[in-house]
Amino acid sequence: MRAVDPTQPPWSDFVALGRAAHPTLDVDAAAFVAFVAGLLEPASPVEEQLVRRHGSDLYLAWAAGSGDRDALLAIMQMVRPDLERAAARARSASMVADELGQRLWARLFVAAPGERPRIHGYHGGSPLRAWVKVIAARLLVDEQRHRGARPDHAEIATSIAAIAPTDPELQLLDERHREQIHDAVRRAMAELEDRDRALLRHRLVEGLATEAIGVVFGVHRTTVARWIDAALDRLRTRTSEIVREGTGLSGRELTSIVTLMHSRLELSIGGLLRPP
Repeated sequence: MRAVDPTQPPWSDFVALGRAAHPTLDVDAAAFVAFVAGLLEPASPVEEQLVRRHGSDLYLAWAAGSGDRDALLAIMQMVRPDLERAAARARSASMVADELGQRLWARLFVAAPGERPRIHGYHGGSPLRAWVKVIAARLLVDEQRHRGARPDHAEIATSIAAIAPTDPELQLLDERHREQIHDAVRRAMAELEDRDRALLRHRLVEGLATEAIGVVFGVHRTTVARWIDAALDRLRTRTSEIVREGTGLSGRELTSIVTLMHSRLELSIGGLLRPP
């Protein structure tokens, strides 16, 4: 574990970023930076890894998972429009936005004794709003499965599409390249090592906590968290390469469609890893 001091750069800068965005939250800076430090790869420079994280979002998520009610409410208020849109548009979903919000609250913020809440599974690799929208979409898919209607890839794709971008230009790109993006994720998944696939299946399909996965592999939960992050990073990198090669996009268009793809990645791979 790295030695971290929340009063010294780059950690003090990272904390200041969160405080500037959320000045009313009560966050233990030392506990926060210790958590973030546990997410980082030991061999890579701290500054390079921190700059790739959504620091203010990670600060908000940490506060919510630590029980700060203002943070909890801020997250739910942030995603409320997305819940209404997803519940209205997801095909054959019986949940309305209020019920979806209640289930999302339970999924994100309620934890069994000795376990961290699911919101602490957010590691800042994508915008928090996008990450929470993926969790909500998975809840819709799970609701279909609970009713005995096992979703196939088409159902899962529909649930992903219900979390639509609001920018018209990005909507057009999304519609034009959706099949290529799904194929890119499928191809990249096929190239993953067996351990990576098993880790992602345990976490995203079976919903096991990192502690439970650690028992399976005989390692500590922080090691599991790093392994999962690394597997997702490899998957993001490879899918981005395939999308770039297959679509011919470049510049801002490529950046936009890759960002959108990454925000949906957990839902997509969860669907691919489910048994037929």
